[in-house]
Amino acid sequence: GWTSAFAPPSASGNQSIYVQYVYPKPINIHPKQEQYIKNYVDSFETSLASPGFQDPNTGWRRYMDENSVIDYMLINEMSRNVDGYRISTFFHKQKINQGSKLKLGPVWDYDIAWLNADYCLGNSTTGWAYNFNNVCGNDGMLVPFWWQRFRQDTLFNKRLYCRYTELRNSFFSTPALHSLADSMAAVLA
Repeated sequence: GWTSAFAPPSASGNQSIYVQYVYPKPINIHPKQEQYIKNYVDSFETSLASPGFQDPNTGWRRYMDENSVIDYMLINEMSRNVDGYRISTFFHKQKINQGSKLKLGPVWDYDIAWLNADYCLGNSTTGWAYNFNNVCGNDGMLVPFWWQRFRQDTLFNKRLYCRYTELRNSFFSTPALHSLADSMAAVLA
């Protein structure tokens, strides 16, 4: 892996963001493949940090699939996953014939989500989980600048709201969530 050129927001010290390879394993990755992936992620971060980051054609959307960002954010906010944006963020690069962009996911590591963390406001029902750094800026594993920057994008916010509204009328509706909880309780009983 490598260290991002962009420091995490609200850091209390000299913390950095480390991007780690999972697949292929570091021992198996070809140096050219490793450099290609690093360069691609660096280009994404540079475009996201740039003044023209909101441009739908030349900004961050050129490198990252927006729909995956939106869905990733909604599930991590709904679950109040304190690890979701920092320690347990998976993303992958699509092949050229599949769109060639970075996609967030799969989601995982929800053992201390759902208000099950007793630190850094992980058990709070208010606020945003992506603002972890504002609450725990001294933590060694902080959230990258991506999430605050996405929220500065007006088109992203509109699409985030539309997707939330869509899901709130289906999978995230109160009856659907109650049904899911009841079905899990029945299995556990």
